[in-house]
Amino acid sequence: MLGTVAPAAGSSDAGGGAVEIPRTESFLALTYNVAGLPAALSGSEPHINSPLISPLLNDYDLVLLQEDWVDPVPPIPNVDFHHDDIVGDALHPFRSVPGRPPLGTDTRRPSALVADGLNRLSDTPFGPIRRRMWPGCFGGADQSDGGAGDCLSQKGFSMARHRLASGVEVDIYNLHAEAGGTVTDQSLQVQDYDALADFIELHSVGRAIIVGGDTNLHTDQTHPDASGSADFDIWSDFQARTGIADVCAVVACGGDEHVIDKFAFRSGGGVTLTPLSHAFQDDVFIRESDSEPLSDHRALAVEFQWSAIVAPTDCGPAGAGVFPDVVGMHAFCAEIEWLADGGVTGGYADGGFHPTSPVTRQSMAAFLYRYSGSPAFTAPTEPTFPDVPPSHPFFLEIEWLVSEAVTGGFADGGYHPGTTVSRQAMASFLHRLAGAPVVPAPGAAGFPDVPPSHPFVNAIGWLEAVGITGGFADGGFHPTSAVSRQAMAAFLQRYDAL
Repeated sequence: MLGTVAPAAGSSDAGGGAVEIPRTESFLALTYNVAGLPAALSGSEPHINSPLISPLLNDYDLVLLQEDWVDPVPPIPNVDFHHDDIVGDALHPFRSVPGRPPLGTDTRRPSALVADGLNRLSDTPFGPIRRRMWPGCFGGADQSDGGAGDCLSQKGFSMARHRLASGVEVDIYNLHAEAGGTVTDQSLQVQDYDALADFIELHSVGRAIIVGGDTNLHTDQTHPDASGSADFDIWSDFQARTGIADVCAVVACGGDEHVIDKFAFRSGGGVTLTPLSHAFQDDVFIRESDSEPLSDHRALAVEFQWSAIVAPTDCGPAGAGVFPDVVGMHAFCAEIEWLADGGVTGGYADGGFHPTSPVTRQSMAAFLYRYSGSPAFTAPTEPTFPDVPPSHPFFLEIEWLVSEAVTGGFADGGYHPGTTVSRQAMASFLHRLAGAPVVPAPGAAGFPDVPPSHPFVNAIGWLEAVGITGGFADGGFHPTSAVSRQAMAAFLQRYDAL
């Protein structure tokens, strides 16, 4: 895969003489369970407190939220969630798109009415959000069995790759673990943290990591219960397996060491993380009128310092990048230069990359063929498609796509090489290139404009499930929109990271 030839952190292939420099900065992270259930179900008063919480979040560079849900569309009478209130006065330029309420449609967990409630706000950009539901749950609306209603939501964890500077990335996880104190809950917590460790071992190998959220682990509990597990053991085993450390192992936390809202971390990928402080913001997130807390959880702030070797700019000064139209702080600089470094593209005859131009089907064939290492391939003497004869400049690449079962062309028998590639077609190309893997939730892409009946639902659902795309800010996938060349660079780089 091309990941082996991507530039090292801080390196510059711009040709402008950029010098690698050591850099150390810090940011203030917050994790906060905002108790955003409707007032009748919440342990606080979210209809009053949520608008008060919102402006207070601006003092933090990174905010991880739990129990932060959006209203269904159309709304349900007399049922009010509070995400809009929570983010209404927040000024962070980068924020997650909330998961949509399943309202019983998730075949993996038909009892789930709301999504995971996990969202984030950030002053630095981050890639697609990867959301994962816990493998099991216990407890519905009737809590007479001792459950805590976990099966009513898609509770789990989310991850996104945050870009702190050029070449400086940290995988940041937000979690909300199984609640409740029954033997069944404890057993499920073991499964939860095993599932999270599995994901980290697969997707964050060797990378710097921050894990924050509502762990629902009282780590001062060191004696196993009837299930044979204890909260202390679960947390310790998770740290040992993943190589992360509780912030309180580095910073003195006093009597707050065992509170269930936690941050943990590890260094990696050329990035050194060091926690500098650990403080619950009890004097910040309170109502001025009566000094009551704004949630039934305490907001935890940790200042993290990061150190790495970085380049002074992303693409070098104007005119010094790989492509003259991808310079300075271009939003897709890293992805496009990665594409060029791997030999997937050399740009156009005028020297430019043309980042906003649409990808054509013939260009897609070239991208995928070169991305796959330009494998040795003997094209057939008789062309598969009447509109791609042997004299066509992309004949070899397109015939290779056919041989790999990545494309079968159109119903009229043609390939339509000059046609623009739509986002749904892009999903299909990548899904087939990956071997058409089984989709975690067949027929559920997670976008309102990709219903279960959509012809590309499985390919798009896979794309979302593995984190290649998180959709647009409006929550949609926009399946028929054209794919730009800069977006295709990002999609391929994320595919390569799987």
